[in-house]
Amino acid sequence: MANKSEKIWIFGKHAVVAALESSKRIVFSLMLTKNAYDELKSAAMLPAKAEIDVVDPGRITMIVGKDAVHQGYAALVSGISKVEIKALIKSLETKPRSMIVALDQLTDPHNVGAIIRSAVAFGADCLLTTKDNSAIDSPMLAKSSSGGIEDIEIAVVSNLVGALKQLSEAGYWIIGMDANTPNNVSKLAEYQKVVIVMGSEGSGLRKLTAENCDLMVKIAMSAKMESLNVSNAAAIAMFCHSNNAQG
Repeated sequence: MANKSEKIWIFGKHAVVAALESSKRIVFSLMLTKNAYDELKSAAMLPAKAEIDVVDPGRITMIVGKDAVHQGYAALVSGISKVEIKALIKSLETKPRSMIVALDQLTDPHNVGAIIRSAVAFGADCLLTTKDNSAIDSPMLAKSSSGGIEDIEIAVVSNLVGALKQLSEAGYWIIGMDANTPNNVSKLAEYQKVVIVMGSEGSGLRKLTAENCDLMVKIAMSAKMESLNVSNAAAIAMFCHSNNAQG
């Protein structure tokens, strides 16, 4: 996992443009096709301090990988800045309604990227994830989140249960997703401050994580479908909490 002092290549128009607009990143260099260069120049977005190379698409492919859909954009950037749990709690203590999304060892950057997009769309205050077995600060995540990773606070912890306990003590309800509970996901609307805890793609919430949830909720669905993709389930849960605040 990269940190602020490390460097990673990100790719794709949305990811690179978001990084250029973000205060969380340092952009060290850009590798652009002529069309991409012209687009950034016309938008007055070419950074003064970054090295800029105008190259053919194949040169970018050599850097980011043959399966990467880079759209002519690649950037060498710092790892995204993270927030400490204590600082996060302090910054949110006067906010009457708050939503944090916690990921219990989700490793697929496509799923995590989709969750980040939904988190930004529904006004989540932070994405909380584990230091190990996570997808934060990967080039594919920056691409999958369509730049959304630049627009939400990220907290990375070694001990998820410990972080959940701190948030609980700060007044948050810790709410996990579990298909076997009688509680409907709509109950999320009843709580002002929530941490929505999503389990891994294969095995769901770990036992100790589940034991430290105050409540479990499920998404009621047709018997024809056993489950939803974790990113879809997370989006529904976030909507249920944010929709109450808006309506």
